[in-house]
Amino acid sequence: MQALLREFRFYNDAPDGRMGQATRAAIREYQGIAGLPVTGQPDKALFDSLKEMQELTKPKPKADSN
Repeated sequence: MQALLREFRFYNDAPDGRMGQATRAAIREYQGIAGLPVTGQPDKALFDSLKEMQELTKPKPKADSN
């Protein structure tokens, strides 16, 4: 989740897999913006929302004009 939070600029540190203060703050900030319950805890709803956001922001392949 840290890598996904970093991808969207909510988390600035290198992902280390630890639930520190910076990770909890990033989770709370994202949860608030995404309309999720603000708990500061990683859960399935957070992960699903981050993955959905990643899919929505992925560059679309250009259509072939031929």
